[in-house]
Amino acid sequence: MKYNSGMFGMLFKDKCRAAGIIVCKKKDNSYEFLGLTALHHHQLRSNGIYDIPKGKIDPNESPFECALRECEEETGITIKNIVAGPYKSGGLWIWLAKTNIEPTLGLNPHTGQPEHLGYKWISPDILIDECLDYLKDSIIWAKKTLE
Repeated sequence: MKYNSGMFGMLFKDKCRAAGIIVCKKKDNSYEFLGLTALHHHQLRSNGIYDIPKGKIDPNESPFECALRECEEETGITIKNIVAGPYKSGGLWIWLAKTNIEPTLGLNPHTGQPEHLGYKWISPDILIDECLDYLKDSIIWAKKTLE
């Protein structure tokens, strides 16, 4: 997938530290969001259960390139359908994407360790209630975008 992040990536890279993608799929007449079960220490630290594919921006990488890379590394999903974004929340840039692909959770390429305990396709409301606390406003944005 080709996406022209152009000046966006360069202008805002210094202000953000990480980027990610909220992944959704259509089920019947509604959407489900991909919730990645966070490691226990992240759940405790951030008062929630579910995470999204995201990570730190590498040198010479735009936020959008980071979001795509992290999604593929963490879920095995190559994003082809961006619905909306970017949405900025603190130092995190978020995009919303649709897919029909089931995730295959990967290992962190630097540590070789799992980054998540599992995954679940859940309603946006459940994800909002049970996500890591710093992701709530991004998931609310994604839900409103789809309504």
